[in-house]
Order: sequence, then structure tokens, then C-alpha cells
Amino acid sequence: MTRRWQKSTGALKSIETVNLVAIIVSLCRKRKEKKPLPTFGDNLRSLREKAGLTRPELSHKLGFGVNVILTYEMEKVQPTLPRLCTIADYFGVTLDSLAGRDEMKPTDIRKVMNALIKIYQCVKRIEEKK
Repeated sequence: MTRRWQKSTGALKSIETVNLVAIIVSLCRKRKEKKPLPTFGDNLRSLREKAGLTRPELSHKLGFGVNVILTYEMEKVQPTLPRLCTIADYFGVTLDSLAGRDEMKPTDIRKVMNALIKIYQCVKRIEEKK
């Protein structure tokens, strides 16, 4: 295999290095393009609707006041930590997912692993040429 070079900003860089940078930039760009995370109110509403419950029914099952779920879904009031735990336990979800924090899905992990393998292969080729 012959070594090919490319000029970039006055310095010589191997094609493999440029490919490595392109992979990293691609991963960062994909991460930034994600849609905004759903809010706690959105997540609570979604979980409640999937369970087929009305707001008063869910309030009653959790031992809350009648309009508490409405105020949480409309985000007029933020629940306390004990109430967040009660809601998360009832639906069988984590506090992170309930709060709308980004969780890595298995497909995301697979994409990251594939990108890391490509990076490793690029670095290995560079090392072999030295």
C-alpha cells in the first residue's frame, strides 16, 4: 500500500488522519442535530396516556390531590423529589427518563462503537506505516 498525503493548512497530513477527523466531526454534528428533549410535563402526560389513565385517576392512584397531575403536566408546579420517585416507581421508569434527560439507546451505542472501531482501524494503519 502506498502512502498518500494531502496538504492542509501548511502541514502534511495523511489521508487516514483526515478520515479520523471526519469521523469525529460527523459524530459531533449528529449529536447536535437531535431534537430538543421532552420536558417532565410531556413525559408525564405521555406515560399517563399510555397507561390509559385520566389525570384524576392517576392522582388518586398516587395519593395526590385531584389537580396535582394537571399542574405537573402544565409545568406550573415542579414536584418534590419524593413525589418524582413515587411517579417513576409507579410507571417503572428512571428519574432521568421522567425528567427528560437524554438516554443512550442501544442503536446510539452501536453507532458509537462502530465509529470507535473505524477510528481504531485508522490509528492502527497509521501506526503500521511508521
